[in-house]
Amino acid sequence: MKRINVTQLKELQENNNVILIDVREKSEFEEMRIEGSIFLPLSEITSEKLTEIITDTNKEIVFQCAGGVRSETAIKKCLDCENSSSFSNLEGGISAWVNSGYPIES
Repeated sequence: MKRINVTQLKELQENNNVILIDVREKSEFEEMRIEGSIFLPLSEITSEKLTEIITDTNKEIVFQCAGGVRSETAIKKCLDCENSSSFSNLEGGISAWVNSGYPIES
């Protein structure tokens, strides 16, 4: 499974080359989120929903949660999905993003 750090994610965002999927619960997403992230909680992930979200297969698809565990589970759940080879897990999740001083939305 590929992993990326927050600096790499920021670069992907700046180059408009990422689809960021936030797999946390709704209350967590509403409290704070990384700009541009798409809300799809772990409990609702299916290959059909991912196909709806992933409209540009040339972009890196990054899964993100609070600390990196749920997003890793999401990727494992979807290893048989189309484009799964382009899936990455954000190391440290939104916690690492915040600790690095990158902006969040609320």
